[in-house]
Amino acid sequence: PVEKVDDKLEVNQQHHSGPPEQCPDLVFLAEGYKREEKDKFIQDLKKMTNTLFETTPYKENKSKFNIVGVFGASKESGTDIPHRNVQRDTLLNTSFNTLGIQRYLLLESNHLIHRIASTVPYDHVIVLVNSTQYGGGSIRMDFCVTTTGYSTSPFVFVHELGHGLAYLADEYIGNVTYNDLYPEGIEPPDPNLTRELDASKIKWRQFLTRDVA
Repeated sequence: PVEKVDDKLEVNQQHHSGPPEQCPDLVFLAEGYKREEKDKFIQDLKKMTNTLFETTPYKENKSKFNIVGVFGASKESGTDIPHRNVQRDTLLNTSFNTLGIQRYLLLESNHLIHRIASTVPYDHVIVLVNSTQYGGGSIRMDFCVTTTGYSTSPFVFVHELGHGLAYLADEYIGNVTYNDLYPEGIEPPDPNLTRELDASKIKWRQFLTRDVA
């Protein structure tokens, strides 16, 4: 069901499991969708929701989540792509090239996204960007961003949600790395990073195969 909150915002209840005080509430915000692209946003919202609930551990916990989309129109489609000299007038002012990384897509309008998200109960914000480019980004325990039109966009969304919602760190080597982030002797707070070499003390020891160190 779609509910018109005011003349600028519309709410789409995508998946409802229970009262907000009992369920993690995920709110998806539209970015770079013009007024006439509202239906495309709803389809992208459905695509991301379906992928989420096809992925462990979310599929096992589908009955615990609430998912809502909030549509607000942008004047232009897409997002800023500075390395291609592309600038778009959009609602949330997202941009690629964050921290000089071409694929890294974020925004600086933190207050604005939380003000829009607050039209509904929410625990975490996901910004869906109407772009065919590959990319995304996340501020852990706050919000995450992903494009919707690239072939692997749904999987980028799940990856970025892991950062934002669960404080997970990246598990790959590249120009975003954690090798030098924590001083020697400091155990990373990230639940999927450790300096511990003793299998009996590792955070995820309950998941290790017996007698495999």
